[in-house]
Amino acid sequence: MEEPVSFFGDLLYKYKHEGVVGESESFTTFNYDGSMIATCSGGEGVMLYSVKEGREIGHLKSPGQTLLRCSFNRDGSMITACSRDKSVWLWDTKTLENLKTFAGHAKPVIWCEFSPDGSVIASCSDDTTVKIWDVAGKKEKLTLTDHISFVYRCSFTSNGKYLITCSWDKTLKFFDGTTFQCLCSLEGHTSGIRSFTFSADEALLATTAVDGSIKLWDVETKEELATLTSHTNEVIACAFNFEASRLISCSKDKKLCLWDISNP
Repeated sequence: MEEPVSFFGDLLYKYKHEGVVGESESFTTFNYDGSMIATCSGGEGVMLYSVKEGREIGHLKSPGQTLLRCSFNRDGSMITACSRDKSVWLWDTKTLENLKTFAGHAKPVIWCEFSPDGSVIASCSDDTTVKIWDVAGKKEKLTLTDHISFVYRCSFTSNGKYLITCSWDKTLKFFDGTTFQCLCSLEGHTSGIRSFTFSADEALLATTAVDGSIKLWDVETKEELATLTSHTNEVIACAFNFEASRLISCSKDKKLCLWDISNP
């Protein structure tokens, strides 16, 4: 099927979804080559769509469970999702088979994603832990207990060197991406850290906090570079432009802020 001729701002497709789509900023995502879209929703599981054909190509079912995030592995052959029911799900995107439902967290699982090589899944939870799941062995590999409050995000750097986590305990932690030993804990925020994001080259990292502040960090040196203050309520998320000269942030104060960070 040929892609439609389109222009900037054109609506290409409108995909049908049975349930309400998502409860977090990560309820929908592309696979790495951009050929598929996955969405997750309350009680409906994960829906897969073809970008080129504009149609549903699969329904990965999780009966009755509210999924908060879904994520592809690098080659798009598998997808993982995390749920309010304390579980982490794993599916084959071709056969649509549920390969494993990992259980072990004591509270809702907020975030999950594959390592760059696809060998493990990292998940984090309201129970203050980060768990590492062995994809091939389909079992729990490790539980990281370094945080003392609920963990809101866990993400690998693209080269797999680090697993980075943020928590309501006000810290940002770096773990070795292979051994999962905690390498350092970065402090500076005076309230819980809501999210973080990398610049395109992963040289910079920005964290957002409940008190409305944003901090910039040097990923290699772990040095705090700047604190950005303008928001008056929790900052939900932020994103760099490609050159890392600008940062956009959104907040519960109903504002978007665009920051010049060309010389942090």
